[in-house]
Amino acid sequence: MSEENATHRREFLKSVALAGTATVGASAAEGQGEASLRHATAATEVQQLQSALVPYPRTFEGPALAMISFPLGGIGAGSIGLGGRGQLRDWEIFNKADKGNSLSYAFPSIWVEAQGSEPIAHVLEARIGTPYEGQDGLGSRNAPGLSRLQGATFTGEFPLARIDFHDARLPVKIALEAWSPFIPLDADESGFPAAILRYRVRNLAKSETAVSIAFSVDNPVQPSEGASPGEDKRANERRAGQRLEGLFMQNTALANDDVKFGTFALAVLNADGGEYSSLEGWPAGRWWNSPLLFWDDFSSDGKLGPQPAHTNAVGSVCLSRNIAAGAEAEYTFLLAWHFPNRTPRRCGWDAPKGYEDKIIGNWYAARFPDAWSVVEYLGSNISNLERRTRQFATAVRETTLPSAVKEAAMANLSTLVSTTCFRISDGEFHGFEGVDDKLGCCFGNCTHVWNYETATAHLFPSLSRSLRRSAFGYSMDERGAMYFRQLLPDGIARFGYAAADGQMGQIMKVYIDWQLTGDNAFLREFWPKEKKALEFAWIPGGWDANRDGVLE
Repeated sequence: MSEENATHRREFLKSVALAGTATVGASAAEGQGEASLRHATAATEVQQLQSALVPYPRTFEGPALAMISFPLGGIGAGSIGLGGRGQLRDWEIFNKADKGNSLSYAFPSIWVEAQGSEPIAHVLEARIGTPYEGQDGLGSRNAPGLSRLQGATFTGEFPLARIDFHDARLPVKIALEAWSPFIPLDADESGFPAAILRYRVRNLAKSETAVSIAFSVDNPVQPSEGASPGEDKRANERRAGQRLEGLFMQNTALANDDVKFGTFALAVLNADGGEYSSLEGWPAGRWWNSPLLFWDDFSSDGKLGPQPAHTNAVGSVCLSRNIAAGAEAEYTFLLAWHFPNRTPRRCGWDAPKGYEDKIIGNWYAARFPDAWSVVEYLGSNISNLERRTRQFATAVRETTLPSAVKEAAMANLSTLVSTTCFRISDGEFHGFEGVDDKLGCCFGNCTHVWNYETATAHLFPSLSRSLRRSAFGYSMDERGAMYFRQLLPDGIARFGYAAADGQMGQIMKVYIDWQLTGDNAFLREFWPKEKKALEFAWIPGGWDANRDGVLE
């Protein structure tokens, strides 16, 4: 700990003591008003010191950027991690946990030409820092040899992330705002399988500057398990919609019921006359020279094309603008995914015997037919979705709660958009206890784990009531015993046994859900089930066989 931080900590502890004893030390002559003032002043000093130790929102620089993975995606819809340098990492959009999965050639690039100067091109990320981990060191994914920006500052304020890039070589200032809609009380509008990346570029030069930003990604709809190279039928198709243009990615060799079946969309908003260009595929080179062929194309004039005769599956979209001196321009990219065939085995959820590969689906796939329909909806509704998302973030930021409390609450809230949670095709909400690197860990909406979280009930009552319907549904037998883990598909078999804290907790959760919503119909529906669940504690040899209200 630095001397400065150590001093802050000593002063903080001292002020805590002052806050607790301010009124005790006040003499009778000072009077109650003066003592209260001293107490309030001491408490204010404590809060100021807390904010200095743990500011909100928090910012990170230098080596601290290496371990950041900010999840972008909707509730129960999978996520993509935004790294501290501005890179995309941990692509967990394929109905399973997948820490460390970094898609090939998924990166943004920027091209800048100020009047009278030579054009400059960089990958729009901060430089890759040490340690260079893994068997291949830097490896070849995402072209680590291409030039990147000098540095970055990451600001995390879930559900919003901001990265301010630093590079003295450029005549522009660049910032990234990344988010996915997250709107309390509206689970559906908070459940898009999509990420929004908005780059803001301010021209610092004294004359007009041309700026292009391109985004590339290797078509993520991979061939089926065990497929031969000839069965890789990935295809990228140029599409345009209201206010946006981009690429629709699929794999025509996959059957509709294959666990890898799905689509992906990469689009850019272009409502105000920027020049759009794209490559449906990079030039198909030998060995690893395709990235260099792409780079030669983009860095020459800040535009993409013409389309090469022979291509691979990496697609790119580009938006070019001329920015007046002192002005700012936006480049908003939409990334959406649509992988409908979730199965228990693939995500790590236990199933009744013989149902391990049964498709239980995703709620977003019941709402949208493919990834392109997702970006079209977002493009048409982005202003309202962003306003509502920012309204929530601002409300938390402006509360008088200590910064450390706000940081802890919002950072942990990101669990809802991680692979810990998902919604199956009928809209039911489910959650693991957590996730390992490649699979969910400890399935079943475990009642004696989920019993202790309250964010869902307060922010998304419909999802909380979904958990109640599961717990008091088939998971509870005719005796009133509530099996603490739910198998999927539901209604076929039960798992394990009843857990006292989980079952009693679910009874209280119905009461909390009713308190928060005032939904009397919901309470009437569950009242007989509540009584049955409580009476199970009174069976001979049960948790409270003598019915004294204390569990034995």
